[in-house]
Order: sequence, then structure tokens, then C-alpha cells
Amino acid sequence: MKKILGFGIYGTGLVAPFHAKAIRGANGARLVGFCGRNQERREALANEYGGETFAQVEAMVACPDLDVLVVATPNHLHTDAVMAGIAAGKHVLVEKPPAMKPTACSMPPTAPASASAASCSRASGAPSAR
Repeated sequence: MKKILGFGIYGTGLVAPFHAKAIRGANGARLVGFCGRNQERREALANEYGGETFAQVEAMVACPDLDVLVVATPNHLHTDAVMAGIAAGKHVLVEKPPAMKPTACSMPPTAPASASAASCSRASGAPSAR
């Protein structure tokens, strides 16, 4: 039986609905929920697309239903979220650079073997992965 991957979106801004629609429309994917600082926006997105709400990324990555963390925040907020996802053994997708400095987001040697990270750019369309 094919595993259905649980996706969570960290960030409640402009791109969050695009990710939510893509996840809902993908075979083998399920939307677990939304995480962000703004409670009203988290709840509005969850009401529209389904899923839970999380106030902190650490709570989201601790959710056992979450397999993939989608980081959809401004660039300068990526590093902590990416590293929290990796530390929790989740797969992490980042649309833009995972960190402001390349060395700030190296895969730590203690990262679980199940963790992976990928960053993709709309310009190149080609993901870079672990």
C-alpha cells in the first residue's frame, strides 16, 4: 500500500495558498496543517484548506502525522525552520535559499537518516537536495 505523505506549511503569507492547493491536488499527499506567527491567518488557511494550526515550527515538526515541512516564509526566516525540520527527521522543501549564508544550513552530522532537504528556484526549476 502506498504511503500518503503528510505536508505542513510553515508560513501563512502570499504563497501558502498555492502550496496548499498543490498539496491537496497531489496523489499520495495530505495537508497536515499550517504554522505561522499570525493566528488569524493560520486559522483562515486551515478553515479553507483543512488541517491543524501550529503557533511554533517546533510543534509542527513534532507532529507524528507530518512527513514533509514546506518552508514558505521570507528568506531571512528559513534557517531555523529548515534546521528544526531536519532535526526532527522530516523532509524539508524550501522554495528559495534555505539560508542567507550557505554555511548556515549544512546538514548536521547528527541529522536522522530519514531527513532530507531540497531547495528549488523558479528560475532554474532544478532542485538541489541532500
